[in-house]
Formats: sequence, structure tokens, C-alpha cells
Amino acid sequence: MTAFERSLLGLFSALWIVALLELFGLLPLAAGWPLSLYGLYGFGAFLGWVAGNVWVHRRRRVGRRLGRWLLMVYFFGPPSILYLLRALAPAAYRGAAPLVPLYAFAVYAIFFLVPVSFAPKPRRPLEGWRDEGGGSPGDGNSVGNKGGPESGSES
Repeated sequence: MTAFERSLLGLFSALWIVALLELFGLLPLAAGWPLSLYGLYGFGAFLGWVAGNVWVHRRRRVGRRLGRWLLMVYFFGPPSILYLLRALAPAAYRGAAPLVPLYAFAVYAIFFLVPVSFAPKPRRPLEGWRDEGGGSPGDGNSVGNKGGPESGSES
């Protein structure tokens, strides 16, 4: 995990703590930013798309075990921004539509999974295949060719 991902983990953890403190009423935020539902869902779609593409890019460069940790950072971290934005809405807006944070997370998750599902799978080399000679198995240029009649070499 790079320093950038560690800082993202710290930022998202702090945002989740603030959102949870506001949810339980321990930290009243200055509510009054009337973000429309379409704006919140659009921002959720943007966050999901960006986080999904960044995770796909990072997954190619790290091992499988670290990729799972990065999945947790990139999948569960950015929705904290959505929950915090919803917490800044006036109380009347929050009371009229209490399931909006859940729907915003669903929009985020769908747009996160789009680049993840279309990402190419990492290729694994074939078992027992060593191509040191620069050819394919049937053209006589690959290692291990015994010079049979199909190889093109004369006996």
C-alpha cells in the first residue's frame, strides 16, 4: 500500500467517524446545504466510476492479498463523502427521504462494479510452456523440439 492509499484510508476513516457521530447526534453539523437528490446520486455515480477505475488500475500492480485490502479502501471509503454530504442537508430534507443514503450507496456500488466487471482478467502462463526460441509449438523454433517430421527439419 502506497502513502497515497494510506492517506486515503485515514481521510475516509475520519469522514466515517464524523458521519457516524452526526448520525448518533453527538456531533451536530451545520445543516443547511440543500443538495438535490439528483446531485447526490450523480456525485455517487461519479465517485463509483472513478473509484472502480482506480481500483482496477491498482489491482493490476499489486498482489492478490494487497488487492483485497485496496478493495476495502476503494469500495467502502468514498461513500463516506456521500453520507457526509447528506448529513449537511437540512433536517426537513433528511426527514422527507430517510433512505437516500442507502440509495446513494447503491448507485455508487453499481457504478463501481461496472469497470470492475469489464476489467480484463490477469493472464496466467500455460503450464509447462517455455518459449525461449521465439516460436510456437509446431513451427520447429521452440525449445524442446526433437526434430520430428512435422517440425520442418531434415534428418
